Amino acid sequence: MTSDSNTNKYDYMQGRDYIDALFVGKYFILAIVFISVAITAIYSYSYVLRNTVSVVVKPGLFVWDGTIIAVITPQGLSHIIDEGFLNGLIQQTLKTDSERPIKFNSYIPQDTGAVKITYETNNAYNGLKILNELVAQLLIYYEKERVLQQTVSYKFIDGLKSRLLADELSEMKKTDEKRNLIHEKSLLVKALVEAQQDKGKIEEQIKGKEKEINEKQKEIGTLNFDIITLRKQIISFDEILKHKMSLQVIQEPMIISNNFTQKFILNIFTIGVLSLLFAILIQFVIYDLKLGRKQRI
Repeated sequence: MTSDSNTNKYDYMQGRDYIDALFVGKYFILAIVFISVAITAIYSYSYVLRNTVSVVVKPGLFVWDGTIIAVITPQGLSHIIDEGFLNGLIQQTLKTDSERPIKFNSYIPQDTGAVKITYETNNAYNGLKILNELVAQLLIYYEKERVLQQTVSYKFIDGLKSRLLADELSEMKKTDEKRNLIHEKSLLVKALVEAQQDKGKIEEQIKGKEKEINEKQKEIGTLNFDIITLRKQIISFDEILKHKMSLQVIQEPMIISNNFTQKFILNIFTIGVLSLLFAILIQFVIYDLKLGRKQRI
């Protein structure tokens, strides 16, 4: 019974066994690493795109009942770009290679309201053409929305201009009224000096005129404040609508990097490390199985 128990006992790899396993399987490990790296190098050289082009766009702003709004939020624009809703139309328009579908990536820089779009390609010139076409298709896509919101915006601004004109005319009228009141007061003051009697009545009239003048001055001050506010709003809104586009191009399409070498080296290094770890693990398993078979024999 004791002999059978010792015969069936299986000892797992320990201590020096791991070093022996690496030494015995060194060529096996190197072969796996070499083959993996070679395949990765061939694939990267053939398929890794060599250029990155980019464009930065910003949704157009419009005025709706005094509130500045965008045709579409940066997040909504980014979603449309990432999901590729216009990619098929771009391929059809430019007749690009259908074997390599278009894939855009978008990024929203913090606190800018803009969207940065990148596209990786082997042909930088074609990449720039594709980005230009993307911008053109986005402009077409939002054209109806632009026309609608721009019409509403100008209607609102025209209303502000009408209010401004009315306030300016009212200010002129009240200024004239104030000037007349001051003149009337000066006449009363002169009459008070010359009067021999009824001075109390004239003084009351002077106080009444002063009260009216102060009220007119307050009204003029209120109108002045409204006029300044309206002018600032009109200038600000006119500046927003100056572009008259549903999409503003903040940065024209341009080549931003040529990082093929970095990607190539990174791919090889990553696969080299992973394949080395994988090969060592496989070698340990194989050596462990061989060790167990020898023990059973």
